[in-house]
Amino acid sequence: MSNATLSPEHELLAQVAQARHELRTPVNALMGYCEMLLEDAGSLPYPRFQAGLQEIQIIGRRLNDAINELLTPSPLDSSPPDLAALASLARRELRPHGEQILRVGGSLLSEAQTVPLSAFLTDLDRILAAAYRFLSVLNESLLGRVKGRPSVADSLHAAESGPLPSEQENAILAESAEMLQECRGHVLIVDDNPFNRDILARGLLAQRHHFALAGHGKQALDMLASKAFDLVLLDILMPEMDGFEVLSRMRTDPDLCHTPVIVISAPDQLDNVVRCLELGACDYLPKPFDPVLLRSKVESSLELKRLRELERGVSELAEAVKKKGDAESSATLKDFSSRSDSLGELARLLS
Repeated sequence: MSNATLSPEHELLAQVAQARHELRTPVNALMGYCEMLLEDAGSLPYPRFQAGLQEIQIIGRRLNDAINELLTPSPLDSSPPDLAALASLARRELRPHGEQILRVGGSLLSEAQTVPLSAFLTDLDRILAAAYRFLSVLNESLLGRVKGRPSVADSLHAAESGPLPSEQENAILAESAEMLQECRGHVLIVDDNPFNRDILARGLLAQRHHFALAGHGKQALDMLASKAFDLVLLDILMPEMDGFEVLSRMRTDPDLCHTPVIVISAPDQLDNVVRCLELGACDYLPKPFDPVLLRSKVESSLELKRLRELERGVSELAEAVKKKGDAESSATLKDFSSRSDSLGELARLLS
């Protein structure tokens, strides 16, 4: 349903839902960076640094809970939300959390410059950038958005001074390309938010996977049409083309319908997750991203793909053996025999 057909009440609810999404995005990002820093710094003898990161995580969880509580209308409410009162309440309740993250993050940044923690400075900068983004979105959410004008989140996303410029993404891709020969899987990350792309890319890099990045659904489909991927990590809510449309098109494409897709979603968007699973997604990854959960879901999805390919290969091989004298079947057997995997060994035994 387009916004043009929404009733005034539903349009207000859609505005509140959009504000909730835009506010949670930078909070999830800074929590993701904290998780990565804690994993990297876990073996270092700097308990105060680790305690500061844990404090930011705790504030982030409280902030997400407060956003959900304030900006999730109760089904029992019969009257439409009062945007003026809601915006005022949200700013009063949420701003102190964002400012507290800036204070703690600033202290960590100072400490990282005075002890051997300089490798963490870039991620600390990104945590602070995400906190500033949150406060900027908060300052203009709900009442601050003018119809037809891009939201603050969109403007910040497009700004050249964003937290993850294209050259940084290119550096991550270059590092991924260096290990291409020994990579374990080829994964396409589809997300319009640069914070999320960065966190997911680095998680995959740590697992020795090669990856590519797409900023929206149309770009993802173009990339899928030109190159084979073992797995897609797909955000649901994106401009230009959302995750629903990407899944629908993949499932009707014979070349893409067997590619596993893990959808990315906030925990309270289970209706969207269920719809994606019905469209063919194999799993979902909640925000903020947990490195252990990311590793587990990626590994299980890649293993599922390998098993399905093996099953299809055994079926094709059995059919070729059954029709051994047929020219087409002989060609199929020859193709299988040239493979270096277990199916190739089996084909050579049966030839």
